[in-house]
Amino acid sequence: MARTRKGWPTESSGKTALRSTAVSFLLAIALLALTPWVHSNWGMEAAWVLPQVGCAAIIVAALINVVAYMFLRQRSIANLISLSITATFGLYCVFFIWISQAAAN
Repeated sequence: MARTRKGWPTESSGKTALRSTAVSFLLAIALLALTPWVHSNWGMEAAWVLPQVGCAAIIVAALINVVAYMFLRQRSIANLISLSITATFGLYCVFFIWISQAAAN
């Protein structure tokens, strides 16, 4: 008989994956909010770094979610949603933000 999915993870690895998602998105939002202020005070080089750090945090959270879902068998609904969100934004960061900024240089 198939196991039913639970809404929230019960093991620490699933909870860690959800925490990493929350922290990475909060960090990315805070860094993007600080970018105009940094640009006006320190210049373009500092403002270019902040979105890169936010994208790297989202990609790390996506990797943590992939490991938790695929290898550690965290099959809760919250982990599945977290994996889909971070993987989508991680691919967005790689293909649109990083490549567009690399092409601008």
